[in-house]
Amino acid sequence: MPHPETEIEKQHIKIGGWLLLPALGLILAPFIFMSEAYKEFSEIFGSDATHGMDSIEITIYSVVLLGMLFSFLMYILFTIYSFFKRKKITPKLMVGFYSLGCMAAILYYLSEPNAVGLKGLIPNFATLIIWVPYFLFSKRVKNTFVV
Repeated sequence: MPHPETEIEKQHIKIGGWLLLPALGLILAPFIFMSEAYKEFSEIFGSDATHGMDSIEITIYSVVLLGMLFSFLMYILFTIYSFFKRKKITPKLMVGFYSLGCMAAILYYLSEPNAVGLKGLIPNFATLIIWVPYFLFSKRVKNTFVV
């Protein structure tokens, strides 16, 4: 007959409970990110935003922007991998994930201070306030991400 503590420990290392919500968010994150990046990229290069730039400036701008987008996408994918493999680094990656999302929303709002920018800022800030303390202080998180 298995020892009761062993059964409890096995239950705590599974991804479950409140961790299902960040798991769902992570699964959707690459799709949402790519959709938003495509929309923004289309707006930037389909408008007068590049008006007055010569072709080399547009090329440099494009390469830098694509590099940043690719880096963030790789960060998201690595965070997903770490999350579902229950790696010990996952809580730090999740704090970074939520912090980067909030910083991006703040930068977007500062570049376009309107209702659309505010609409993205509020949920990102709320997510940061809720999930960062959870990933930093939760016993379930400490017991789940142990590999």
